[in-house]
Amino acid sequence: MLNFSVNTNVGAFVALQNLSQTNRSLEATQTRINTGLKVSSTKDDSATYAIAQSLRADMGGYNAVKTSLDRAQSTLDVAIAAAESISDILVQMKEKATAAADAGLDQDSRNALLADFAKLSDQLATYLNNAEFNGSNILKSGGADLSAIVNHKQNADDNRFQTITVENLKLDDEGEGALKAFIELDPDDEKPIGKELVWDNSKVDGVNDPWSAEASAALAAQSVNDVDEAIKAMKTVLSELGSA
Repeated sequence: MLNFSVNTNVGAFVALQNLSQTNRSLEATQTRINTGLKVSSTKDDSATYAIAQSLRADMGGYNAVKTSLDRAQSTLDVAIAAAESISDILVQMKEKATAAADAGLDQDSRNALLADFAKLSDQLATYLNNAEFNGSNILKSGGADLSAIVNHKQNADDNRFQTITVENLKLDDEGEGALKAFIELDPDDEKPIGKELVWDNSKVDGVNDPWSAEASAALAAQSVNDVDEAIKAMKTVLSELGSA
């Protein structure tokens, strides 16, 4: 009786080849299911795998750009919301200061208006301090400029990424800040706080001043001028933020 092996049995050999091919196909299908990739290894298709890796690197770069732009946009949105609120507060301050600039107003009423004015100044400082996202505040002095990358490929000449930048607006800067008349730095923690103003000139060296009403009104009138300057400056700030 003859003994047949797979090597000499043509039918068995063909069946073994088909089984091996089926197993390879099954393994490839299972790998694609597990990885979600048609070509998951250079063994599958070296040329396609090399191209795919290059595309994956580009996608990683684009994702980084998107993350950077999203962060910048969120920071900008917070700054715009705070700047708009500051502008609204200034409008209210204009009303209080204008009313206090009336020389016919009694001093108690003027002081009451000043108390409201001071609270509004404190609100300016609050909005300024809270205009922060992810550690970035482009309205307050001392903060860095806002920057985001817009292209994941570096420039060939200097190996730098292309970026967009929004400069810090320094609203509380004591020299040129839009809110310099109403904001100062707290000497303890160096955070912006509302300035303490006086609209009362009723006494000079402890003696009643016959010109007290007019003089006190003049102090409030100066605040009106300061508010007008701040409102004008905030128009520029909002325009810059809106076009960024």
